[in-house]
Amino acid sequence: MKKLNKLVEWVFYLFLFLLPWQTRLIIKEGFLNSGYWEWGTYSLYAVDIVFIVLLTLFCFEKLILKIFSISFFYDQNKNKSQLIKIKNKCLIPGKMTFLIFLFVAFSFLSIFWAQDLNLAFYWWLRILQGAVLFILIQKIYFSSIKACWSLVFSGLIQIGLAGQQFVSQNVFSSKWLGVAVQNSFQVGTSVVETTEGRILRLYGGFSHPNIFAGFLVFLIFILFSLYFSLKKFWQKGMVLFFSSLTTIILYLTYSRAAWIALLVNFVFLVIIVFKKAPINFRTPFFEFFGLVLIVFAMFSCLTARDFIVRLETKGRLENISINERIINFERGAELVQKNFWRGIGLGNYTLALFNRHPYLSSWEYQPAANVYLLIFTELGFVGLILFLMMSCFIFFRLGLTIYSPLFLSFLLLGFFDHWIFSLSFGILLFWLALGLLWKRCRAHELTGQEEFF
Repeated sequence: MKKLNKLVEWVFYLFLFLLPWQTRLIIKEGFLNSGYWEWGTYSLYAVDIVFIVLLTLFCFEKLILKIFSISFFYDQNKNKSQLIKIKNKCLIPGKMTFLIFLFVAFSFLSIFWAQDLNLAFYWWLRILQGAVLFILIQKIYFSSIKACWSLVFSGLIQIGLAGQQFVSQNVFSSKWLGVAVQNSFQVGTSVVETTEGRILRLYGGFSHPNIFAGFLVFLIFILFSLYFSLKKFWQKGMVLFFSSLTTIILYLTYSRAAWIALLVNFVFLVIIVFKKAPINFRTPFFEFFGLVLIVFAMFSCLTARDFIVRLETKGRLENISINERIINFERGAELVQKNFWRGIGLGNYTLALFNRHPYLSSWEYQPAANVYLLIFTELGFVGLILFLMMSCFIFFRLGLTIYSPLFLSFLLLGFFDHWIFSLSFGILLFWLALGLLWKRCRAHELTGQEEFF
């Protein structure tokens, strides 16, 4: 039993390590208006296979435990309450379970009024996968330190890729890494355009710099949790070095949404530190985030021209981006008006756009660049309320604590982009953060510990 339990734990670490990798097998390629359609493509990711293995091992472990517990109960004539305690050992508190169930259930119902039922079912499986991940995190025993290191080491590989992209100013293509070719001179590539040329925004191993930047914001908080938890000087120094690298690459993604999320969370954390956090928390906080802010400020000064271009939003590409977002919101608002209460069906947003505007280029059929508008459009007012209830419940349950900013970063990023709800990686990362925070929140209530995780 111990070996099986250990195997489940290490498969979970492997899942965390592989989570950022976009390696996938395309089962069915989507096409719309004679062009590639990402949102209609069915894929099996490498991390999905590990997830299936993890879930299978976990279920097998619980089945063996149940059989062993029942056998032990009858053989030893133990009190019945002991068996009940074993069965209920890792159950999630009822209200959160109920809200998750309602959201997943309503998402499933949306399949029946979606135009493309198969596509809606595929994206419902993605939502279900995220919800199951949340439950697994509550029930699996694992070391929070090892889990953090798994994410950090995976993130460092992504940072290494980004460093190569910065030097070469292009993204090499690799089917094994799930990376498509991107060149700074190529139309459609995300760049910062100045009078002196085009500078590639770093992609890492992701499909867009904004997604990569969102992951890096998450990684900074993971590194902070390690910095606070570790005791040895050399370990703390290594974490500070990694956080400096992460901050540099985050800056070079030129993602304004990620910059805003990081800054708002820093301000929020400062308030928490002075209002509620214990005294011993203040020194590591200012050491860690002081370095992050210094590195960020230093690079913004060294590349002031590029930084100003991104902030002023007056450049040609920035104006195009803003205009596209405005048009995107207007089209989303049109779809909401037609399907206010129940939405158009999960995963069917871009297909609904095609039906309403059939003469656009295939690349113009993009999900709404706002998670809340996207959910509103696909799942209607009912689905949006359920999502907000679920999010608000955990946010208020966390309260004004050191756990809140990590979840707040996802809520903020949701205002500027759609990947948290429209991509497999985004869905899994969101539910992973939700699961880790909920587990730590519950542990904090039971033990009174002040660690980040």
